[in-house]
Amino acid sequence: IGLDHFHKVRDQFAKAGISLCAYNISITDTFSDAELERAFDMTAALGAPLITSSSNIKTVARIAPVAERRQIVVAMHNHSRIDPNEFATAKSLTDAMAANRYIWTNLDIGHFTATNEDAIAFIKQHHARIVTLHIKDRKRDQGPNVEFGAGDTPIVEVLKLVAATGWPIPLNIEYEYKGADTVDEVAKCLAYCRRALGL
Repeated sequence: IGLDHFHKVRDQFAKAGISLCAYNISITDTFSDAELERAFDMTAALGAPLITSSSNIKTVARIAPVAERRQIVVAMHNHSRIDPNEFATAKSLTDAMAANRYIWTNLDIGHFTATNEDAIAFIKQHHARIVTLHIKDRKRDQGPNVEFGAGDTPIVEVLKLVAATGWPIPLNIEYEYKGADTVDEVAKCLAYCRRALGL
C-alpha cells in the first residue's frame, strides 16, 4: 500500500472531526531497517503525533535513533509476560525511557497489576512521559482479566489521580474479560469509570 492511502485516511479522519492521538504498530525484532522506517513514514502520513508499540526490549536500540532523527515519540506498551526481552516491569520501561528522550510509555495498568507492579507509583513518577493508559482489570500474580471492579487493578485510584492532576493522558478502556455482547460490556466499563469520577 502506498503512502497515498494513509493520506486519504488522514483526510477522512479530518473531515469527520477526529484527531489521532497515536498510530499503533508493533515494531519487533523481526522488522528490517526498511520496515522500521516505514512505520515512521505511515505515522507521518496519517498525521499521528506518535507511535504506540508492543515492541521488544532489544529493538529499542534500533528504534531510538530513528525516533530521534524523525522526532517522533515511540511509546512502549507493557504486557504481563515476564521475559528478558518483554516490557512487563517498571524497570524494563524506565530503562527504555532512560536510553532515549523519544522513548516513552503506553502503560497498561491491568497487565502492570498482574505482574505485581504499582501503577499509581509509576504514573506519579513518569506521568510526563506516559502517552496513554490502557484501563482494564486483572488479578495480581498473573491473574485473569475480570470485570471492572472484580480485580486488583487500582482503576478508581488511577482515574481520580489523572482527573485531579489534570495530566493530559488519554485513558483507553480495553475490554478483554469474557463477557456477553461487546457493546454492552464496554458500556458497563464506561459506566464504572463514570461512577468512579462521580459523573
